[in-house]
Amino acid sequence: MPENPVPPAPPASTSTSTSTSTSAQSSAAMGARRSTLLRIVVVLGAICVAIVALSAIPGWVSARELLGEVRNPGEAAFVAAHRGERSVAPENTLPAIQAAIDGDFDYVEVDVALTSDGHAVLLHDDTLDRTTDGAGPLAQHTLAQVRQLDAGAWFDAAFAGTRVPTVDEFLVLLASSHKRGLIELKGEWTPLAVQAFAASVHEQGLGDRVAIASFDARTLAFMEEAATQIPRLAILRTLPDDTVAAARALGVRGIIASSKAVLRSPEVIEQLHAAGLRIAVYTLNDDAKWQRALELGVDGIITDTPHRLRDWLQTEAPDAG
Repeated sequence: MPENPVPPAPPASTSTSTSTSTSAQSSAAMGARRSTLLRIVVVLGAICVAIVALSAIPGWVSARELLGEVRNPGEAAFVAAHRGERSVAPENTLPAIQAAIDGDFDYVEVDVALTSDGHAVLLHDDTLDRTTDGAGPLAQHTLAQVRQLDAGAWFDAAFAGTRVPTVDEFLVLLASSHKRGLIELKGEWTPLAVQAFAASVHEQGLGDRVAIASFDARTLAFMEEAATQIPRLAILRTLPDDTVAAARALGVRGIIASSKAVLRSPEVIEQLHAAGLRIAVYTLNDDAKWQRALELGVDGIITDTPHRLRDWLQTEAPDAG
């Protein structure tokens, strides 16, 4: 029998390849969309985290918010209890701090210095001799050694056994009150010590209730780097030719100046006020000096007798109270 001819194969269909190509393109497009959505979610998450983090950081505190309005000549200055209420309790101790907190005035001023192992404690002098039963430089003693000392018996037997406080103890006590703090950082501080101190301030929620003061420009600069929100004040024994420019360069909200320096250059008060800065003077303890300070228009007075100054202001200054 003759063979039946085999019909030619139909031409290859392009539908399969076209379908495969379309599927691949669709998958790639979906993958790209997923990748884009994932990036958007990641970015939005990062923004949310940043917003939460920023909300936890205290805002920038102005001179007016911390230290009040600019005082005119004759108006009441704020009162700062020098080293706590040291007229009734040993200076820079918790009893003196508590007495200052209980008093009818505005600020508690303390001195904070570093031990040999980098811990911050309340002490004014470079050495332990005057206000404890220890001897020698604080910088040569560890925190454990300093905490063994008696910081109260020298003042009165009733305070025997009082210890040198840590800065954390002071901040906890201040945070429990409505008072504000002026904290002088004594000597030269390291960036690490400043960072630890700033963290303690923020931990107690005191970033808008304390001002950090120092004679040392580097310490003030370290504080600005560690926590620019915490207000800073420069302490000056003598006034530079351009005090406003110096304050601006240091990034401070104002100055704490020797009363003698201010009396030699009283025009500095008006200059600072015109620049939106504040000025407090130290350490004034009698009526005549208080009167002169008010006549000049200083914003704050640091005193060893805050109760006496407050009583005096209530009768001598129109807006005291």
